[in-house]
Amino acid sequence: IRRPPRSTPSNSSAASDVYKRQEKEREITVAVFTRQGESLAGLFVKDLSAHGIKNIIVIAQKQPKRLIRKGIKYIRSYGVNALWRFLKKRGEALESLKETDNLRHYPVDSLNGVETEKILRDNRVALGVLANTGIIRKNIIELVPMGIIMPHPGILPGYRGINCTGWAILNGDDIGVTTFLIDEGIDTGPILLREKLDKRKITSRENLAETLLALRVELVTRSVIGLRDGSLKPVPQNPDEGRLYTEKMMTAELRKRMDQALDQLIERNLSQQFN
Repeated sequence: IRRPPRSTPSNSSAASDVYKRQEKEREITVAVFTRQGESLAGLFVKDLSAHGIKNIIVIAQKQPKRLIRKGIKYIRSYGVNALWRFLKKRGEALESLKETDNLRHYPVDSLNGVETEKILRDNRVALGVLANTGIIRKNIIELVPMGIIMPHPGILPGYRGINCTGWAILNGDDIGVTTFLIDEGIDTGPILLREKLDKRKITSRENLAETLLALRVELVTRSVIGLRDGSLKPVPQNPDEGRLYTEKMMTAELRKRMDQALDQLIERNLSQQFN
């Protein structure tokens, strides 16, 4: 009786080596651009790490006074009780930013400065993610070969700019999140993923903010993995489509109308739940 060749262990070992080599080749360094103290950066890092992204750096612009303004704004929007819940979640998110062998921090004076350029080159950053930053300039964009992902709280190309969720609710349109690769325009880069929220499930302002936040985190991770694996292809936007919404358009009367439209949506959803 001919025995089977005793090569199974070595074949298995060879297959394991091939798998490890393929995994190594798939590893990329991802840079999270943010401001110091931003909890969104922690949420991104935590979720990316949980999904196998091993090399992450956080480039944070020094801006401590912004946190005080943000806290005051949160109280005005959601109340004092909501602030304590936010601070607890923020603490948990920032806990994810502790340095490890696979996570390094770089505080900088400017995300668009020479210091940031050097960090990107030295770490061979392949892909970037924005976590509540200002405008990123061309000199930085060009140093990230796979692009920089922006999670936009609006459905592109229809809603570009700021307060897109409020505008969409006021106009009776879909709300949600779009991830795209930034370019020199405002929310005009190639689209990666789009996901709509079910407006019928919005039962409070805090609920809306948390749902949008969770969706931003999810779509960023899916976008990073899709670009890394080559399974996600950016789709260029038509610059003639959609509309840009700016701060200059936000009059006191318009803010009041947006608040009323959101309150009406919440009241309608709550009444339907109890009927």
